[in-house]
Amino acid sequence: MAETLESRISSMLTEMAADDGAAETLLAEGYAEALKLDAERLSLERRITALAARADNPDAAHELRRAWLRHRTLGGELRELRRLLRRLKDVAAV
Repeated sequence: MAETLESRISSMLTEMAADDGAAETLLAEGYAEALKLDAERLSLERRITALAARADNPDAAHELRRAWLRHRTLGGELRELRRLLRRLKDVAAV
């Protein structure tokens, strides 16, 4: 099973064996992932705005709830990833 980016960052932080090359690679992957999550979140925000205008339609209301839950989940994932990236950046800088 492939190890997630977050678990790789956590492992590196736990081991405190963040050599410059590995840390830089993980930071680059992490920042790319953060940008991807941010883009998805912004796209969902636009979708949520469009759906909210039709919230009286049951199908639109259902999709709106799903989009809102995904948006909230993405926000949490993004906060956690950024927290890990800050820690990794601090460790790599030492």
